[in-house]
Amino acid sequence: MQLEDLQYIFQSQIQEGTTKLYFMLIDGIHAQIERHPADRLEELIPMLDNFRFEGYKPGNMARFIK
Repeated sequence: MQLEDLQYIFQSQIQEGTTKLYFMLIDGIHAQIERHPADRLEELIPMLDNFRFEGYKPGNMARFIK
């Protein structure tokens, strides 16, 4: 995943003025909600390296699946 991908995925949260992005990571049967500073988006690239974007949950929460 590249920075441009993350900027697109989190665009609506950033436009809302969210300072901490929120998203869900699903690894098999385990789901975890994460928060990450919006101004450090590039730091998510290694964290999401083995995940794929699978759309949004209600409330505009991005969902990533491993």
